[in-house]
Amino acid sequence: MNQHDMEVLGVFVVKNKNGYTGPALEKAKKSPYQILLTDIKSLPSDLPNFQLRKTGGNKKIQKKINKIQGDMSKMREDVSSLMSLKEQVNKLERYLIMLIIVMIIGIIYIHFLLSKINKSL
Repeated sequence: MNQHDMEVLGVFVVKNKNGYTGPALEKAKKSPYQILLTDIKSLPSDLPNFQLRKTGGNKKIQKKINKIQGDMSKMREDVSSLMSLKEQVNKLERYLIMLIIVMIIGIIYIHFLLSKINKSL
């Protein structure tokens, strides 16, 4: 299999987009491979917007990018659902704490009343 039978898309991710050195940027531009240099925050938008060179493998690469994009969308939906669930659990937890406090106050009040009744008998 020669290099024309297979297309390669390299994705290099750094913490900050400015984290690449000049020589790294130059090598990426001159590389025979398609290389995306990005940072972690920009990856979700940079990957689907990456302009592929016109080669025979673009359809395969584009399908993979579309699959990754779909997977990332699903992950965002899952995270959103988890955050919503977490908020509901937090609300329930606050409600239960308040209920326990009210019950403790009620028990103390009933105990106080019973002790007053016992003293008066």
